[in-house]
Amino acid sequence: MFGYDFTDTAFVKHMRKVYANLRNAGIKGIMYDYPEATGWAFAGGFDDRYTTTAKAYRTIFRLASEGLDNDAYIDERMLGRGTDVASGLTASQRIWGDNDIFTPEMVTRSGLRWYKNRVYCKL
Repeated sequence: MFGYDFTDTAFVKHMRKVYANLRNAGIKGIMYDYPEATGWAFAGGFDDRYTTTAKAYRTIFRLASEGLDNDAYIDERMLGRGTDVASGLTASQRIWGDNDIFTPEMVTRSGLRWYKNRVYCKL
């Protein structure tokens, strides 16, 4: 069991309407908090039995990007998995939890994410 099936055509149609309403309301971006909890169906079980988990997961961000506008600010909070699956569809990715100190690992991750967002994601 997982949250939402982004291969279900009726659900995708519904989400397109949701994003159109948000765009019409002037919303310029969305932060997806823990998207892996509702969209990363590691065991499959999709309406489209031929899709992959990664493709279904990317659809979360593709629908938002297309629906709000391609220049919308889409943020992926992917602390647990930390992959590049949504690269090119998100403007940023949260890579560290709440804290009040800087660590070398946090600075390294931040620098790599900045680099990827400005080089890799703009292909």
